Amino acid sequence: MTASNIYIINAHVDEFFSTPISKLGQNFNGKYRFILEASNWDNYKDRKNIKILNANKNINKLQFKYWKKFNKINPETGLVEIRDLSIKKSEIYFISSNMLLALWGKHQKIIKKVSTVSKLIIVINHYFAKAPLLTPILENINRSYLLCERSPLCCSDYFKPKEQNSLKKHLIIEIPYMPNIELSKCRSNNKINKCAVIGQTHKIWEDHIFFKRTGFPYFHKIRNEFRQKYLSKLIDQSNFQYYGPKIKIELNIICHKLINQKIVKIFLSKFKLYNFFKSRIKALAKFEITDYYKNTKPNKEIYSNYSMIICGEEDILNLPVLGFFEAMMAGCAPLGSLHEYYESIGLRKNFHYIPYDGTYDSALKEVEKIRKNPTKIYKIIYNSIKFIEKNINAKNSINLIKTAIYND
Repeated sequence: MTASNIYIINAHVDEFFSTPISKLGQNFNGKYRFILEASNWDNYKDRKNIKILNANKNINKLQFKYWKKFNKINPETGLVEIRDLSIKKSEIYFISSNMLLALWGKHQKIIKKVSTVSKLIIVINHYFAKAPLLTPILENINRSYLLCERSPLCCSDYFKPKEQNSLKKHLIIEIPYMPNIELSKCRSNNKINKCAVIGQTHKIWEDHIFFKRTGFPYFHKIRNEFRQKYLSKLIDQSNFQYYGPKIKIELNIICHKLINQKIVKIFLSKFKLYNFFKSRIKALAKFEITDYYKNTKPNKEIYSNYSMIICGEEDILNLPVLGFFEAMMAGCAPLGSLHEYYESIGLRKNFHYIPYDGTYDSALKEVEKIRKNPTKIYKIIYNSIKFIEKNINAKNSINLIKTAIYND
């Protein structure tokens, strides 16, 4: 097979692939930055040339050069304006689902042509929340590839028939979350043998698709259970250190209850103010989540201090979370309940991770048991580090992508 190009569409402005030009100097780590690194494609006879396809306005060449240097991308990586693109059969194009939505209105003709002539790979970011918007696009492009940590079809009970069918039209490529290798600096033999609970647990606003489809007001049941026990002073703090929102109730919930009291709602509706206040409360909910992320301790600091981590899978949707794999990279023993998924990628209970059933009582039982045997904790940590370094790395991820599209 002859050498061909790989194009990453708008990688310089998309934080899914890089620290974008607009945020240089900030601590952003694109989850799929490894696709931009030419060295990760080196072991293939059809060595690829990486190019950035620019679908925005013209950008400054010096600015682009600095972006490559900041993101540690090969200086030879070229920039191609979308108007100058010549599409060839052997080429591969990557685009994030966010960027696909942003560019579809103006560039749908060229995106459809790419999906017809070349291999289009759509990197999925929180598919569930965007399913209604992405479905008509997936219906209108040629058969392409959906790159994700787990097939969205695993939560198909919450999708409408058209949404399910639009997914089935394309080939889904599953690759595990690849954590930032910088987290390996958190490894230490002097960690506190205690389990840190991490992750936001703010309530979802009522018109969020997750709430409307599932009926659950929180993404993560286990995180919310820990939060409620922490606020009620029932969490066992000798075994768990809680990190998360520590106010008893968010202001947006109080306001939501207030405007939905019967008399207040009638009054606001009469003066056509109900929808205004409803939208402001939704904005407040988003602000509270953002504020939590802004003020919470960085995971790197937490991973450096504790030997066990529980971040709580998206158990309602049956999806893994990045924190599980970050904990492994950082030299911590993660607690996990998605056993079928973890076993499918080669992980073993009580060998690579601490199993529990997704409830507080089960987590408490397992943590209490393993704390009595610290040697076992460090065996799990040792095994998880070996696993993640051998199996969940850039070249293996590239290999999974390559194998899927060339064997299709």
